[in-house]
Amino acid sequence: MPGLILKSALEISKQEIARQLDSILCSHAFNSSKRCQEFLEFIVYEAIEGRGDGITERSIARSVFHKEHHFEPTEDAVVRVKAHEVRRRLNDYYRDNADARIRIELPHGGYIPNFQRLELPAALSATFEPTPDAKSTQTKPTRRNLFWLLGGVMAGSIVYP
Repeated sequence: MPGLILKSALEISKQEIARQLDSILCSHAFNSSKRCQEFLEFIVYEAIEGRGDGITERSIARSVFHKEHHFEPTEDAVVRVKAHEVRRRLNDYYRDNADARIRIELPHGGYIPNFQRLELPAALSATFEPTPDAKSTQTKPTRRNLFWLLGGVMAGSIVYP
């Protein structure tokens, strides 16, 4: 996303990630697939509880799809297929919720999710800070104005509402 700064997962609390997960699971992109919800919920909670190294195709097959211990990934692609669907649904969610400030991603080739905080660059944020000599009639910028400005910057020209 141009114009946004990505912060590392270390700066995001478990509660913030859980709230973002809840928002995703209740969204239109995910509400029609119980398995995708269970898949995403499993990998996110495993990761935020510090068990990311244990997220494997076999662990997902057992926990989400209730496969037996003798599950063979080379013979059953259910986890890979569902991971692809989860990635697509996450893309749909973030396309429809572009203002989401925490992003949960499932990288290709793996099952350990990434967490990122999206913030406005400091230069853009400073645009909205009133100067000491500013007129007393100046009002605090609204969220709507911020997105108008951000849209103008991203389009290459500043647009004022």
